[in-house]
Amino acid sequence: MKIKLFVFFFVFLFGCQVNNRTENGLKVYSLENTYKADKLRLSELGIKDIRYLPLETTEECVIASIDNLYFHDYTYNKIVPAKNSFFFKNSRKIFRFNYSGEFEKMISPIGRGPAEVDVIFDFDVDVNTNDIYILSAWQRKIKIYNEDGDYLREINLPNDCHCGKLVVHGDKIILYCGNYAQGEFSYIIMDFNGNILKYFRNNHQFLGKSISGYAITPENIFYKVDGKLFKKEAYSDTIYSFAGDSFVPHMVVDEGDRLISPEVLILKSRTEICDNYIQPMNLFEFGDFVFYQYIYIYDPPSNVVYNGFIGSKTGDFAAVFDARTGIVNDIDGGPNFQPLFAIGESEVVSLRDPFF
Repeated sequence: MKIKLFVFFFVFLFGCQVNNRTENGLKVYSLENTYKADKLRLSELGIKDIRYLPLETTEECVIASIDNLYFHDYTYNKIVPAKNSFFFKNSRKIFRFNYSGEFEKMISPIGRGPAEVDVIFDFDVDVNTNDIYILSAWQRKIKIYNEDGDYLREINLPNDCHCGKLVVHGDKIILYCGNYAQGEFSYIIMDFNGNILKYFRNNHQFLGKSISGYAITPENIFYKVDGKLFKKEAYSDTIYSFAGDSFVPHMVVDEGDRLISPEVLILKSRTEICDNYIQPMNLFEFGDFVFYQYIYIYDPPSNVVYNGFIGSKTGDFAAVFDARTGIVNDIDGGPNFQPLFAIGESEVVSLRDPFF
């Protein structure tokens, strides 16, 4: 049996340093004023334990080489934790593994038949049933399968929105429509029968054609913590929680003058955008911390800066570090750690190809 990838589970205790403030009851982190660490070490975060989990590799579940920096290009990669297993999207396939790393099932409904999708734009899993909701944006449908990949049913998407992201939360489906199509709405809430429960008007609508043609992705990041749903758009430095049928301010990651806007994307050149504005890459919470990864400068090959930010939600700790280097593993001397997502509040996951 060949081993292709490692998943790292990290359990955190919590340490402190200095920064952060509170405004109107919200925690505010200033990226520009946060200490930039030459090296951020796991011991500085009070790491308690590290567990290495080899993922089984067979002819049926060969996973392409992973770039942790760009892992969250959701049209290619995504991992969704579920009750007794996790679902790993890699290109055109979704693999199901248990939490011992054993391969269980490949789900690959790619095609043009009635039970198939042409492209998996995004997917999520209903934690109550383990049913898989696949967004097939070109077909303007959500296709629903059970955890073994058997086709169950489909939901038609509304004609007035171009949806590119999907999340299943409780008994609702929440869609993100994006801004490049100049749509009137940004988010849509649906029930499991496809009935529209609410539209959210687009507060960051594109009102012209970009002179550079440059696009950023992701425009929106969804993440979950302990059964709660959160989201952040690239054009806002506020993170919102979902409560009832509304989004409520949760915390602020202050990007200052580097906060991008639709006006910037329309009026600025590609070079001006990449040199002067933040492009989000990843965001999630674990324990007492929030983690935010972003492109700070992108002028390849000589001047490219990928930053990672970690800040305490209750204390003063905050640090920015080189996301390409990752966090130095001074616990057992293993590879540096590049955070990808959290399982619950106490486990943080990364991937590692043992041959690189």
